Amino acid sequence: MQITRLIECLDKITTVCDLFPLMKNAARALGFEYNSLMILTPYNECASRPETCQKNDNAFVFHTYPDKWISYYERSNAQQIDPVFLYAPQITRPFLWDQLATMVHLDQPQHSLLRRAQTFGLHDGVSVPIRGENGYIYVLSFAARKKDLVPQQKLSILHLFAIAFYDAYIRITGTQGRLEQIPYLAARELECLMWISKGKTSLEIGIILGICESTVNGYIRSIFRKMNVTSRSMAIMKADKIGLTNRFSH
Repeated sequence: MQITRLIECLDKITTVCDLFPLMKNAARALGFEYNSLMILTPYNECASRPETCQKNDNAFVFHTYPDKWISYYERSNAQQIDPVFLYAPQITRPFLWDQLATMVHLDQPQHSLLRRAQTFGLHDGVSVPIRGENGYIYVLSFAARKKDLVPQQKLSILHLFAIAFYDAYIRITGTQGRLEQIPYLAARELECLMWISKGKTSLEIGIILGICESTVNGYIRSIFRKMNVTSRSMAIMKADKIGLTNRFSH
């Protein structure tokens, strides 16, 4: 699929529900099975104080990464050392994950994290940082299941697509910052939200998922916090409004 066709499709999309599936399909058309969108702290803060980037909560807006990788990432609090997350605000062009060490200083834990990602099937990683309005950085990332895709040859195409995607995202959400950002929910939280939308109680959800009721309630509290709501009905309405229900199939 040519880049002009991808951009034409982005121009026609009017809902978030359609936007992220197109990103997923476009990534696959370019040879990348995995992709994500992160929105980071204003770069004028990160450029001078990289440690402030660590204060971004739930930077992932969307992703198609393997569940096992996300589980490991969250369990080990990898966001605190993730070099893509920390240093993307300082980089002004698309970059290969394998080449990060030539652009910024990486310590041993960061090198280990990049190698660890490969053990979960994330190879030939590429990230494209886009400077948005009000200083926010939108980072589109892509990775493949197999090595040797020669992603260097695809950087220009990915860059063009990322710019068009950013324009479409801003147009659809009507925001220049993070006020309308789709919150990142972990896999279990999405499952709980899905069953909440079907009218299930915490006890029923626990039975379905094979976990205790108190654990379900913990996930629900986390959902409320991330979505900035105070009730199940509000969570369902907001999920529908911002297209979050589109993730139920992932």
